[in-house]
Amino acid sequence: METREAKITELLHSAQEGMTLSKIEAHVKAGSTARMFYQLNKLIKKGTLIREGKQYKINTLGMEYVEIPFYGQGQAGINGKFFDDSEKKFMSLHVNSLAHNKPNDLFLMQVSGDSMQPTIPDHSLILCKKWHGVNFLKDKTIVVCSVQNEIKIKRFINVNDRVYLMSDNPKYQPILFDSTSTSDTIHGLFLKIIG
Repeated sequence: METREAKITELLHSAQEGMTLSKIEAHVKAGSTARMFYQLNKLIKKGTLIREGKQYKINTLGMEYVEIPFYGQGQAGINGKFFDDSEKKFMSLHVNSLAHNKPNDLFLMQVSGDSMQPTIPDHSLILCKKWHGVNFLKDKTIVVCSVQNEIKIKRFINVNDRVYLMSDNPKYQPILFDSTSTSDTIHGLFLKIIG
């Protein structure tokens, strides 16, 4: 499930001009005008949007904001997947939220499920750093990975030269990760929750 913030940001990126509250509300179902107004003001406080009169626009002033690709939904439960290129979306983030990384090295994922709770709650939007392979990964690092072609967000654990993916929620069992398999791949490292 895509976040409402991502939908609003994508909509305003595609608009040549700004949009009024009512036009945004017609495209992004928020349930109420008050809820939409709250969401827009939240994006203004983050610096993603600006308001000029009745128009809401993407904040493009200076280089303080950069676009980060939103890759899809990571499984901390079931049904994780990356968007294909036709579905790929972007969100604007303030450079101070990039954890001292280059924008091209980063991506966003939406967490689905409770297996990484309490560290990462269900539906969190997380910032990740691109990473490939298991070399130089520190034990207990949280990774975004493919396991048997499903996207997962888990802790990387190395035990006696065997790699496991562990959930923080104790009700889930460890998953054996086969770094020699083409279907088991590390895609990125979790940096922080941003929404």
